[in-house]
Amino acid sequence: MYSIIKCYLRHILAVCVVSLCVMTGTAASSVKLDVDWPQFMSKQDMVWETLPEYWYESAYMGNGMLGLMIYKEPGQNYIRLETGNCAVHDHRKGKNDLFSIGRLLTGHFALHPKGEILDGKMRVDLWNAETTADIVTTKGKIHLHSFVHSDKMIIVTKTTTEGEEKDFRWEWVPAPSEKPEVSVCQRRGQLD
Repeated sequence: MYSIIKCYLRHILAVCVVSLCVMTGTAASSVKLDVDWPQFMSKQDMVWETLPEYWYESAYMGNGMLGLMIYKEPGQNYIRLETGNCAVHDHRKGKNDLFSIGRLLTGHFALHPKGEILDGKMRVDLWNAETTADIVTTKGKIHLHSFVHSDKMIIVTKTTTEGEEKDFRWEWVPAPSEKPEVSVCQRRGQLD
C-alpha cells in the first residue's frame, strides 16, 4: 500500500535531481540520493497537542474517493470520524447546478468513551498515510489508529485501550439525505 507513495516520491525526487543536473551541468552520477525519507517526512507531519474540535481543524485522510476526518465533536463527549464518499450524489431531476446534483454527506461514526474526555493528541503520519490519536479520559485512554486504503475502498480504524476504557462504544450516525448547501442556506433563511 505504501510502496506506491514511496515510488511516487522517489520518482519526483529523481526528476528534480535530473532537472537540476541538466541546468547546472553536473553529471548525474555525482549526485547522491541519501535521504532517509521516513525520517525527513516525519518532520512534515501534522501534529495536534490538543484534540481538534471542528471539521476544519480535523485530521483528514483520503484516497480520492473515500475520505475520513477525525475530531472531537464540539460540546459533546465523543470523537467524530466523519466519512465521505465522492460517489454519493443527489440524482434528482433539475438544472445542472450547485443545488441539483451536489454531493451528499454520508454520516459519521461516534466513538463514545466510558469516561469524560479530558485531553488528547493526534498526528497525521504523511509517510505512512495514517492518523494516530491518544484520547485521555477520566477512565483511562483510547488509542486510535486509522487509514484510508489507497487502492481498496475501505477505511480501517483500530483501537486499543488502557484503564476502564475497554467498554467504549461505537455508534453510526447517518447524515440526512440533503445537500449541505441547502442545509446552510436554510439555516441562514435564504431558502424556504
